[in-house]
Amino acid sequence: MPFRFRLTVPLAHLLLLFVEIISIYTVEYTSLKGNSNIKKTLVQCANSASHTKGTYLGAQHKRIANRRGRKRANVAVAHTILIICYFMIKNGTRYKDLGPDFFDKRNKDGIVKRSIKRLDNPVLP
Repeated sequence: MPFRFRLTVPLAHLLLLFVEIISIYTVEYTSLKGNSNIKKTLVQCANSASHTKGTYLGAQHKRIANRRGRKRANVAVAHTILIICYFMIKNGTRYKDLGPDFFDKRNKDGIVKRSIKRLDNPVLP
């Protein structure tokens, strides 16, 4: 688990936004009963953030929703908002958006390899 998430896991467990269930083969995340008002508010904020264009949260929602579905993506973005709020309060800083191309910048080599592979093997209609 990356360093920045180790600090926020107790906060997420406190609100019971997500709980990590580790079995032998997979890691699953489930949502339990917790502070329902905060959970609803965070998921509503995540839903609103998913409709914004040109933001990190919008890009994250789109990326997760393509693989796992809209509702799970909303919970994942709600968890990200919770992490952002925690660090803003802890460090006394303002929110700085990472931008919609954050994921592309992070994995440039993979994108180049995937694009070359797609150009070498075009799909015929």
